[in-house]
Amino acid sequence: MRSVFHRPHPEKETDKGAVKSIRRFLLEAGFNSDEI
Repeated sequence: MRSVFHRPHPEKETDKGAVKSIRRFLLEAGFNSDEI
């Protein structure tokens, strides 16, 4: 599995869309919601 994370602006805080994308990636990679 391959994933590319793009960060267009170096901000300190992560927006909700990025968190949702990372969470979806981890779930697809085989992690369950208890591990996230």
